[in-house]
Amino acid sequence: MGRISHNSGYIGSDQRRTKAGSYDGRKHYLERISGEFSYQAWSPSLITTALWLDAADASTITLNGSTVSQWNDKSGNGRNATQATALQQPTYTSNSQNGYDIISFDGSNDNLDISSTTLITSGNSNFGVFAAYKAKVATSGYGTILSNYSTGNFQLLFGGQTVAAYLAPWGLYNNASLDLDSGNYTQNLNWIISCVRTSGLITGYTNGTTKNIVSNIASVYTVANTQSVWTVGANTVNGEAGNMDLYELIVINETVSTDTRERIEGYLAYKWGLTANLPNDHPYKNKQP
Repeated sequence: MGRISHNSGYIGSDQRRTKAGSYDGRKHYLERISGEFSYQAWSPSLITTALWLDAADASTITLNGSTVSQWNDKSGNGRNATQATALQQPTYTSNSQNGYDIISFDGSNDNLDISSTTLITSGNSNFGVFAAYKAKVATSGYGTILSNYSTGNFQLLFGGQTVAAYLAPWGLYNNASLDLDSGNYTQNLNWIISCVRTSGLITGYTNGTTKNIVSNIASVYTVANTQSVWTVGANTVNGEAGNMDLYELIVINETVSTDTRERIEGYLAYKWGLTANLPNDHPYKNKQP
């Protein structure tokens, strides 16, 4: 018969009749609709992102020989990161971290620009910024992951003599900046960084562990609506170029729940082979989201 009988509540087959309300009936019905009945691992494609740069997706990368001239945004917003000057293009390496591709910035002048006036909305809006990367060289300065330093007030940094990761909304740079991980800085260390702003607070996390909370940031965090360029890997004022292997960068321009933050951290950890970095009480320490 091979069809659903709406009157009887049974799914017909050539061999038998299975009650539609049973597990087998629902399973076969779903299989007929979707063609499969399988588990789908969580990914940022299941949420609304403002920016999603994924080095593991080779289809998003345009090469100029071995360097990257364009890294396409997977968020659907078309915020592609580009660099026309060959000497400032980061390097692409395949199968380098947990079997995935990476993009390496030299800590000198490598950077990629993103044209956007709304990557993070101005004023006191909630947002989340997430990055998975390897800091390659210890430095007395700082390396930039993401910045709109020239026209706004946001900069996600790492490095320093005693800081492994650092968020500096401009205006709090030398006092109440968000110190994500104090201690002796070690090169060639992998990190997952989460910076989440909710209800006037910016909370910083490294590898899923809370590191600091800034509460007095609302009056000075004023990313300008007139901004036109965000930069990955450096800033346009005084450099602070990041000597790093960047794996993935995700920006959310809305409220980020604890569940979403933890799912992103778990996703990045499993994908890039960093589950050992997560604390034992993290919900995705021992299972994939």
